[in-house]
Amino acid sequence: MKIHTLIKILPIFILLLSSCKKLKEKKLATLKVNFQTELNQNNFDLTGRFADAQNRQIQLELVKFYLSDLIFVNDKGEEVPTDEIVLIELDMNGKASFETKIEAGTYTAFKFGVGVPKALNESDPSIFADADHPLNSTNNTYWGMNSMYRFVMIDGRFFDENDVFVGTFSYHTGRNESYRNVELVKTMTFDKKANHEETIFIDVAKILEGSGGNLDIEEHSNYHGNTEDFYLSEQLSDNFQQVFRFKN
Repeated sequence: MKIHTLIKILPIFILLLSSCKKLKEKKLATLKVNFQTELNQNNFDLTGRFADAQNRQIQLELVKFYLSDLIFVNDKGEEVPTDEIVLIELDMNGKASFETKIEAGTYTAFKFGVGVPKALNESDPSIFADADHPLNSTNNTYWGMNSMYRFVMIDGRFFDENDVFVGTFSYHTGRNESYRNVELVKTMTFDKKANHEETIFIDVAKILEGSGGNLDIEEHSNYHGNTEDFYLSEQLSDNFQQVFRFKN
């Protein structure tokens, strides 16, 4: 192709790309995904306490975790990806949120991983230089000693039945084997160029005692990546996989 012909075609090609981008943007909806802790299906904030199976009073002080490979499944069964990874840290009201863009339409499910995918987990953190990136080192989630990210971070303290302080606990997962997949089913319709919200509840009672087993916060009060106590990470990972549900 002659150079002068290419020069004539190039602006048209750029215009077409720009038009396609604008057309796609017009078809997008803005979705705010909210998180709220709950206990017995009632809103629960992190200043409160709840009883475990031994009647110890549990108070959570940190609930922080990564969600990755966020995908919505539309009513045709097609998977529509949104964000690669987000970092969620609940405030003292048990709340957090993030915003994403999604193609307008009707969806039947939301799928995500809890943790950092293997390729990202084994990446050099210096490559995430953008201060707003979830994997930026300023988020204090990278385990330099273990050369990996922390997936789920749960810290707290506990009291006896007489409200006397007993001790603290801290469980942080992070090995690739602790990555878990979640699928939440709900019919959702998002209109183009509109703002929508969906709320996901987190059941605090299932974090320490759930399908993965009960974490003994007195006998084994912490886990921070060591291999000999890896079963603690597995327990927390299995439990945390089950804490999510959509608001009806």
